Amino acid sequence: MKKIVYTMTVKQLSGADVNRKLAELEAKYGMTSREFAKKWNGGELDCAIMDYFDWEFYCEAAASDCGDDDLRIINQGAKELKI
Repeated sequence: MKKIVYTMTVKQLSGADVNRKLAELEAKYGMTSREFAKKWNGGELDCAIMDYFDWEFYCEAAASDCGDDDLRIINQGAKELKI
């Protein structure tokens, strides 16, 4: 059996970094992060768009940082996949 090795770079983000990225994604896709979270949680968005997985991360980071439940991601996307 072949072992799969993953490499990950860990980066510390400030609240300003998270807000900046959320603003970029909102501008790119024409919806607020709250709208995104509601649609993502409701299964209304195409999971083939890789930016959405980044957006999911940044929404959850912002929700954890400021306690905004409208940004909470209920279904953690790839974490929920059964392989």
